[in-house]
Amino acid sequence: MRTFTPLRTLGQDLRYGARLLRRSPGWTFVAVLTLALGIGANTAIFGVVQAVLLRPLPYPASDRLVVPCTIFERLRTDTGTVAYADIVDWKAERGLFDAVAAYNLSTADITDGAEPERVQALRVDEEYFGAIGARPLLGRFFVPEDNVQNGPRVVVLSHKLWTRRFGSDPGVVGKAIELFGVPATIIGVAAPDSIWPGNVELVRPLGTGGAPDANMLRRDNHSYRALARLRPGVTIEQAQAKLTLMGTAIAGREANRAGTNWKLHALDAYVVGTSLRQTLWVLLGAALLVLAIACVNVTNLLLARGIAREREIAVRAALGAGRWRIAGQFLAESALLSAAGGLAGVFLGFWGIEALVLVAPQDIPGIGQAHVDARVLAFSVGLCLVTTVLAGLAPAFRAARVAPMQSFHEAGRGASGGLRSGRLRSVLVVCELALAIVLLTGAGLLVRSVSRTVNVDPGVVLENVLTARITLPPARYATDAQIVDGFDRVTESIRRAPGVVTASATSSLPLAGGGLYLTRVFLRENQPEPPASADTQSGWSVVQPGYFATMGIPIVEGRAFTALDAANSTQVIIISRAMAKQMFPDGRPLGRRIRSWRDENRYREIVGVVGDLRYNGLAADISNNVYVPHTQRPWNALTVVVRTRTDPRTLLTSVRDAIWLVDRKLPLASVQTMQQVMDTEMARPRLTMFLLVLFGFAALALAAIGTYGIVAYSVTQRTREIGIRMALGALRTRVVATIVWQALRLAAAGLVCGGVAALALTRVLASLLFEVDATDPEVLGAAAMLLLGVVLTAACIPASRASRVDPVTTLRCE
Repeated sequence: MRTFTPLRTLGQDLRYGARLLRRSPGWTFVAVLTLALGIGANTAIFGVVQAVLLRPLPYPASDRLVVPCTIFERLRTDTGTVAYADIVDWKAERGLFDAVAAYNLSTADITDGAEPERVQALRVDEEYFGAIGARPLLGRFFVPEDNVQNGPRVVVLSHKLWTRRFGSDPGVVGKAIELFGVPATIIGVAAPDSIWPGNVELVRPLGTGGAPDANMLRRDNHSYRALARLRPGVTIEQAQAKLTLMGTAIAGREANRAGTNWKLHALDAYVVGTSLRQTLWVLLGAALLVLAIACVNVTNLLLARGIAREREIAVRAALGAGRWRIAGQFLAESALLSAAGGLAGVFLGFWGIEALVLVAPQDIPGIGQAHVDARVLAFSVGLCLVTTVLAGLAPAFRAARVAPMQSFHEAGRGASGGLRSGRLRSVLVVCELALAIVLLTGAGLLVRSVSRTVNVDPGVVLENVLTARITLPPARYATDAQIVDGFDRVTESIRRAPGVVTASATSSLPLAGGGLYLTRVFLRENQPEPPASADTQSGWSVVQPGYFATMGIPIVEGRAFTALDAANSTQVIIISRAMAKQMFPDGRPLGRRIRSWRDENRYREIVGVVGDLRYNGLAADISNNVYVPHTQRPWNALTVVVRTRTDPRTLLTSVRDAIWLVDRKLPLASVQTMQQVMDTEMARPRLTMFLLVLFGFAALALAAIGTYGIVAYSVTQRTREIGIRMALGALRTRVVATIVWQALRLAAAGLVCGGVAALALTRVLASLLFEVDATDPEVLGAAAMLLLGVVLTAACIPASRASRVDPVTTLRCE
């Protein structure tokens, strides 16, 4: 019987607690709803964190996969592309790596079938699939003989493309697929989730095998990416130390590698990125703060309920119930509330995850796999246990300390509970006010940051601009003249389409909207090469005539490109205003010549200066930019930009038909409006802002409820006192002021504590903010004023009720 006594006792406590909760449905509903909101918010955010940050990558021993990158001190980045000569050095380090693969992101146009299609592709060397740890589902992967220049045209299909386009045909190996109008042989199909990045549908050889030419082996030719697998027993720190020594030696002996080194990133960290990782942890922290405030509120509710049950507790104690027995009863009630709140919270969390997956930017890796699984359920159960302890410990401890004789003596007066628990409940309200001010400050900082980002001038007119990426296949456009003529005919055909104002093309869109983003360094005419002087860094774009007018980019000085800027005419260039100020402080750039000395290395005459653009996004700094005419630097892959009279989305079919009038086998990729580019740029900051604002207002509402509860309870406890005061002539305004002053003291303490915490904790948001200081006093002041207003409102309701107390009725009851 001794063995089963604790279980029987627990069962009795749970049954009695359930009966008590059923007797107070309103009270129970408020407590359960409060906990459900806190647990539901945490469940939803943790579901996303689990899918994006904690779920292991679907590759064998993925913890040994690393991405070597270049550190560019000038660009303040450690995720730069790498030189092929660096990859050759890493391949030789077999003491560090099992395999090192070179790869490049690419696209491929599938031109057989009824309609051409562009798919995301990857160009890799023969070590890629060994490095990633993949095995073919069908056929084979690349061998060294495939990875040579002008080698066999072979491809490997992803499982997704094999299923979608070929109907999971097991006989697909050996068949031909037409890429860019030229047949290529399918040699293999990859298993599901065996290619990285995950959106790749087709893989081709990179062509780096054999004898690399001198240009490929240049140390400043950072045109490649790398993926490596560490040897068993080698840590990323050990490999990093060795590579840092190698990179330092190269930077010391190669003049064009000054200010560079190498950085190894774990693949999972590289996929997510520092900014997204920090954002998700911040959101989870905010959700935990909301849950903490909810626990404080429920604790206050349980304390108030315990005071009302003080006589019952005294009777139990007088009849021999021990302190642990009484405390256990209260913990059992807390456990019931937590279980009910947890169950409701899981349902809310399930819907919350569905909503987050629906509204979140789809470029967040792994967001589509977010769901309520065993780990998320375990997290929710853990929250319920923590909530049980946090919410029920203080009421249970207080109930266990009730003195029977004193309670019987004071029960008729109804004063003991308020006197003994008022201080604890006040401290709890101060805590939730402090937590609320932290959340409100964080939300305010992000609101201000997003507002300033949206109001930034992008340098272009976003309205009524449609963009689409087009690649001219080398098989049909082999020469520079054919490439120039092909794009000229495409844009001219688009201009004739109904509803089109003008059209042009560029190699890269502003606001990181897509394309090939190149960075080059320039010298003025007669300026000595580094280290004798400092060169000027700039983004490099190839554009057609009419590009600046189509995008609404102002010509500050000089002229735009025209049809007269032909291949055999004077080599010309247009620079941005920031570039002109940096290279020519005298303010006279027109007519002077500059050269990209490490790449093109030919002088070009400056014929115009245009307004500054934010190519890397609205939150990025204004960078230098240069533009060269497509006729003098033909590229076979450009983004067509079309300005329309009406909503550009309604003209997509007309634009596509105009392009297909020129070449029926040209697929359109990355079709989007410039407004959609802007929306994509702002999607993550806006979602983060929305969630923090939501959590902030939830904290504000809970703080208001807590303040109202303690003030209302205080009024109830002081009804006799208030009646006597009013009988002796106290004014109603004085009664209201006395009660409101009590709330203001709590608010002041909460604001002081919360302000200090906010100044410390909001620093984690610094990297997520744009032109806003993490300790912005205006935001902190606004959050304090908002919270103060809510507290005053919550206090005025019971204060107004107290001012209407009838002294005669109160004294008659006495």
